[in-house]
Amino acid sequence: MRGPAEAPPPPARDESPGGRRPFYWPWLARRAGGKNPAVEGQERISAKVEQARAVERILLRLGWSVAVLGLIGVAVFAVFWAIGDLDPEQAVGLILGTCLATILSGATAYGSGVNIGLGAERLELAARSTSPPEGSAG
Repeated sequence: MRGPAEAPPPPARDESPGGRRPFYWPWLARRAGGKNPAVEGQERISAKVEQARAVERILLRLGWSVAVLGLIGVAVFAVFWAIGDLDPEQAVGLILGTCLATILSGATAYGSGVNIGLGAERLELAARSTSPPEGSAG
């Protein structure tokens, strides 16, 4: 057991507010070799817009895929009902449940994709309106 004389010294405190060192992600601390902050901001906005458009495409495809899978599920349940494996009450319940789940999840994914796309469009328009003219020095 250590005595009070053998205890390690307390860590040094910074003079920052709260007495703790500020936490920065390493990639935030890196600056791009003396670039103009406005240009750097435009590049970051352009990257975010491209990323949002990629996510939009994925969500739109997911929405359509869910709709197709739902239709396949309805067709399978209808076939089971037609050949007599399901009684009418089960078949109607399964078909309606599948339709509702398909509509809700497919529409949610599709709508989210559209929302992200609209947000990307608004961000791009706002960035264009606040960007410096093309001929200005950067």
